[in-house]
Amino acid sequence: IGADNSVIPTVMRWERPSMGRYKCNIDVLFSSARNRVGIAMCIRDCEGCFVLAKTMSITPLCNVDKGEALGLLYAINWVHDLQLEGVDFAPASKKMVDYFHKGGNVSEFGDVDGWLS
Repeated sequence: IGADNSVIPTVMRWERPSMGRYKCNIDVLFSSARNRVGIAMCIRDCEGCFVLAKTMSITPLCNVDKGEALGLLYAINWVHDLQLEGVDFAPASKKMVDYFHKGGNVSEFGDVDGWLS
């Protein structure tokens, strides 16, 4: 926040994963008009080359924290189904990234198990 209480934008730049690893970026979008949560996932290799992407949507609309947790969960399941190893996950939500770096319990993002059936 600037001296005049204005928000100073932060420039985000994609960072490569370590040599021999992949990176899965996850973004979640919310549409109250459509009562849907959109989830986008993209895997790139250590050179930054595109490997694979997936999009999906779920209903009904949920709160942001639960949607972000679901996005990460679906991305983990997708990578597991692909049998791809050495993948770093990068959710777009700073709150979620900070939370996991602190060693938090994902249950605080809500009951996501009920959404998987």
